[in-house]
Amino acid sequence: MKPGPKPKPAAIKIAKGEKKNRINFNEPKLAREKDGTPPPGLDALAIVEWNRIFPELKKSGALCRTDRQTFAAYCHAYSVWRHAVEVMTNYPPMIWKNKLGTETKMPLVFLTPNGMIQQIPAVNIARQWGAAMVRHAAELGLTPSSRSGIMGIDPEKGKDNDLLNALMGEGDGFKK
Repeated sequence: MKPGPKPKPAAIKIAKGEKKNRINFNEPKLAREKDGTPPPGLDALAIVEWNRIFPELKKSGALCRTDRQTFAAYCHAYSVWRHAVEVMTNYPPMIWKNKLGTETKMPLVFLTPNGMIQQIPAVNIARQWGAAMVRHAAELGLTPSSRSGIMGIDPEKGKDNDLLNALMGEGDGFKK
């Protein structure tokens, strides 16, 4: 893999006003995803997230058929993250007595059999899956920084703009 930032797709470069000589106009144009049914293998919470986000992605035209698995991975990461956060929220704090007899509540830790204090595994799970969720969300344009400066379909107008149609191979509204 080349060092440095990931290359941007032509659609993003055009939407941000990049110079034409830096845009690959021969980039493949992929069909938009129209099927809103979640793929098999997602748990109930992931399906709820799929059904919550899919209409927005479809309306904006940001989801292609080839993005289904990335979107499914986002929904799965969201589900695992939410389950870990729920475990953390419901985990009772450990009561620790110091040598003076003062009690202290210590959240999200437990006492190991050999007397050591250790963080509950849900904290690390939430951290890792939360980071994975954010990475997938950025790939799909679901984070504020990933969609800043990008033009998509205007859902208020009810029709696609010429630029996005041309980029998706559904018209010739944009001329090189």
